[in-house]
This record gives sequence, structure tokens and C-alpha cells, in this order.
Amino acid sequence: MKKTAGRLALAAAGFVAACTIFAIAETLARRLLPPMRQLPTRNARYERFMEESSRPLFRVEVDGGKPVLVQQAAAWQPVRGQRLPLRPQPGVRRILVTGESSAEFLGAAMDSAIRREGRFGSLEILNCAVGGASLEIARERFHECMRYSPDAIVALFGNNLYYDDLAHTRTEFLLSQLARRSRLLTYLADDVLPRRGDESTFLWSERLLLLERFLREVARDARTRRIPAVVVTIPGNLWQPPAILAPDQSDAGYESALALHDRGQTRAADAAIRALLARRPSAWWHFTLGRWLYQEGDFAGARRHLRAARDLDPWRNRASSSVNDLIREVSVAQGLRVLDAEALVAAAAPHGIPGAESFADRQHVKPAVFDRLAAQCLRELRTSRQNGGRPPL
Repeated sequence: MKKTAGRLALAAAGFVAACTIFAIAETLARRLLPPMRQLPTRNARYERFMEESSRPLFRVEVDGGKPVLVQQAAAWQPVRGQRLPLRPQPGVRRILVTGESSAEFLGAAMDSAIRREGRFGSLEILNCAVGGASLEIARERFHECMRYSPDAIVALFGNNLYYDDLAHTRTEFLLSQLARRSRLLTYLADDVLPRRGDESTFLWSERLLLLERFLREVARDARTRRIPAVVVTIPGNLWQPPAILAPDQSDAGYESALALHDRGQTRAADAAIRALLARRPSAWWHFTLGRWLYQEGDFAGARRHLRAARDLDPWRNRASSSVNDLIREVSVAQGLRVLDAEALVAAAAPHGIPGAESFADRQHVKPAVFDRLAAQCLRELRTSRQNGGRPPL
């Protein structure tokens, strides 16, 4: 007993000493060190989103003596109020949907399809997708919800891969919130927390490697549990204009090409834009040439340049060709089923160039398109016999 009391007293003395030393160091830091860069914080909406993302998506409650999953309130979630048994009931197959906002909408469409078919009660959707999520957030949600015994996985992620201001793990965000209250901790955290948006550290190629890692984790968990998994490619709105950079807009060669086009000299205007692109890549120049070629009836050329414009868009908030190519390549190599939504949406678009007929905005397809993709996704799961298991539906 005396030894325990002595240890407690020693620990208390150590804690007080540590707090005193920290207080002195903090005082000196505030007097001697200038303010540093802002750590991850943008505005009240951003902070609320990150705070919501730093806690579990579901909490466990007891209802009627049985544990149930209850989705925690979140301002950013279009899909809310999910309430399911902690473990699927006998005879019920649980489909986990994971990813970004498009996955969230796809999961909602799958849930509606199940209800329309009268299958509600034998199938249920556990929607752990998060609108606006970075890959780090989506990955953490996936691993959280894999604990709730899914019988199948549907993964859709890619538009948000290059979101540099949201690419923080929960740990990084919590550390940054603590550091904001301390000049000393801000300096210490500067060596730990990455500088988002700085291309010297935020490398686009590294984002692709992280996406590959996530897809491999999905495949590994599906194999371990002997359940099927479907990975969805990302449809692209090719008629959405990219961001236009001032040097591209004011370039003398570009202005000359516009003047030629205005005078009806379309071939000369096309050649002028091609000459500019030979000099350096530009999303806006590709988009301009794509529009002109479409008007001239060269739909294959228009499609090629509009895709290039999407891929080079400085806003970086649409999945590029390299993202979808990676999804297909890794999924096939890992034995995952691929729902090629990009190809399906393009096939239904005029001349294979998706736009307003399929898309509600820059990223998201219209509800009717989500309904078609949901039906196709359910068909994929019904026919899948991956990982040595029987189809779950």
C-alpha cells in the first residue's frame, strides 16, 4: 500500500513538474518565436467537418436489450439516421458501401432499389461513405465499418483523391487542434504535420499509391472474410469547363487562335491551338480545342481533348484517367469485380462524351443514373462468386 501511494505521489510530482516546465517553455516561445503557418484549419464549416470525421460514424446503443448501430448526427452527411442491428440478423445480408459522396448516393440508390424489389428484410445497406471525404477519412470509415460483419463490399472513390486541404488523418487533425492553442506545440507539430497544398510534399503520384493501397486493403479484407467486393470506376463530366489560368487566357498565341476562329478560319484556329499544346500542356486549351472539334464533327478528337482537359484541370476535384485506369488495373489484379461506371455513362452519352444529360453537377451523376448503377451493382453482387464464397444476394 505504501509503495502504491509513493508511486502515485511520485507520478503526481512528475506531472506537476512537467506542466511547470511546459508553461515556462510556452511563455518563452510566445515571447521569442514569431507566429508560424496556420495548421489545418480553414473555416467553421471545415472545422466542423473535420471534427465530425474525427469521431466514429456509428455509436452502439441498446434497444430492447439488443445492441444496435446508430449513425451519429453529422451536418455534412446527406444520408442520415441509419439504425441497424450491431450484427446482421439471421437470413439478412449486409452490404457495406464505402467511399466519397458519389458512393454515399450510390448506397442510397441501392437501398431504394432493395426496398422497391421487396427485398428489404433480407438485404440491408450499411452506408459508411462520407461526402467530401479525403482518402484518409474514407479509409478510416471503411476499417471502422468492417467491424460490423458485412457480407459484401462496394467501394467508390476517386473524385476526392487530390483534395489537398482535406488530406488529414484524424490523428493529424486532433494534433493540429491542440497545437493551435500553443506557440510551442505549433513549432513542434510543424515537423510532424504535412504542408498540404505544397507540391514539394503533396505529390500527385503519392496519392495514386495511397489509392492503390486502399484498394488492396479492400481486396485483402474481402478475401479474409470470403465475401465479394465490387469496385466502381468514376464517371466524368467532360463538358464541365476546367479552371482557366491567367497565363493560358492571356497568351498571345491563344488570343490569335480565338481571332482566327471568330473569322471562321477553323482549321487555322485548330492548328494554332495544337501548336500551343505542343509547347506546353493546358487544360483550358485542350477544352477549347475539344469544343471546336465537336462543332466541326470530329467527335473522336473532341473526346480525346475534353478528357485531357479533365485530366489536367487545376481544380483537381474530378477523377482523372489515371485514377480510373488504376482502379481497373488493381481490381483485376486483386480479383475484385469492377463496375465500370465511367464506361457505362459514356456509352449512354452523345458521341461518348458525358455532360448535362447524365450529370447534376461537376462530379455527381443524376439520380436516375445512380439508380441504373445501383441496379447494375446489385446484379454484380448476385452473380459474384469471389473468394470461394457463395453469392450473398
